[in-house]
Amino acid sequence: MNEKQIKQEIRRLKKVKLACRSGSVERIKLHRQIKALKKKLSYIKEIDQEKTPIINEIIKFKPYKSNLYKFTVKELQYHLDRLKKGEI
Repeated sequence: MNEKQIKQEIRRLKKVKLACRSGSVERIKLHRQIKALKKKLSYIKEIDQEKTPIINEIIKFKPYKSNLYKFTVKELQYHLDRLKKGEI
């Protein structure tokens, strides 16, 4: 699951959780599932920190680029190398 899918799943589970009665077993299970998904989401965001320095360099060359976090580190490095060589 990527970041967007995890956020969608959290939103979906929150709607179901709010429909449940307070203190019910089902609501507690949903809370635990949401908590696990949020932990997974924070882990994904930590991994994205590896991409930040590469993205900052790319933005120096092309300031209009946005949402580069969707690419892998390998793809970002390839793009940066091409920018430095002047191919793009």
